[in-house]
Amino acid sequence: MSEPLPPDPRRPQPPGPQPPCAPQAGQPQPGHYPPAKKGGGGATVAIIAIVGTLALVGLCVIVPILLLLLLPAINAAREAARRNGCANNVRQICLAMMQHESEYGYFPPAHGAVNDNGPPVSWRVRLLPYLEEQALFKTYDFDKPWDDPANRALLKQTPRAYLCPSSSIDEGRTNYVVVVGQETIFPGGPGREGPKPRDIPDGASKTILVVEVAGPGVPWTKPVDVRLADLDFDRIGKPGQLGSEHAGGVFEAGFADGHVIAIHPSVDPETLCAALTARGGGNEPPVILD
Repeated sequence: MSEPLPPDPRRPQPPGPQPPCAPQAGQPQPGHYPPAKKGGGGATVAIIAIVGTLALVGLCVIVPILLLLLLPAINAAREAARRNGCANNVRQICLAMMQHESEYGYFPPAHGAVNDNGPPVSWRVRLLPYLEEQALFKTYDFDKPWDDPANRALLKQTPRAYLCPSSSIDEGRTNYVVVVGQETIFPGGPGREGPKPRDIPDGASKTILVVEVAGPGVPWTKPVDVRLADLDFDRIGKPGQLGSEHAGGVFEAGFADGHVIAIHPSVDPETLCAALTARGGGNEPPVILD
């Protein structure tokens, strides 16, 4: 048997056996890690920053526009709530007058005296017990005029039912009045008794009992209202005339049967005048919004 030839030193020899834990060629040595790739993380941060900036700018632009678009609707809703509150006030006043009529047989006189030879007293004071203001009613001195210091102090305690939510009048005043005159429900005079239902031949549902007046109003305890002869139906909304601070100039009117309507300033003068009188011919109620 011939001996094997010795390896040729000029030819590459195959690698010998490797230890089991030795790293393969091209793999990192233990304790060494490949360098991180550059550029990927920075680009992501930049994109997020740009998107966030655009979103913030969009909010700053869109939100004010939305508010401007919604503002008219918000204001309209608020005014509707105020007008509804005013209508509720007028309704309470009418119901209080009806309760007074149910108890005494007549509506409270506009400015009649309570005691013999006493000073005139406003119907607004007489209605206090029917508006849950019994304590205020007991505080009023009916033997003294409304502007006596003892009674004048009550001006600061205006009942809520006499305050229109849309009105900006001064403290102690009200815009709710009755219309007085020979042809109205309240003909005036010093009598202690007010009108009776039979004094309204046109019918309670067609005759105005309480109404709003524009301008500074009147002190709520003062026995004064508006006279039919002083009303100019071409000047509705002017100080001292029928009107209010409600949107569109509409004003609330309460009828002798307790229902309330909102009257538009463009109402026909003859129709409105007929509704303000007790003998207006039985015309239909004035033009309304509701």
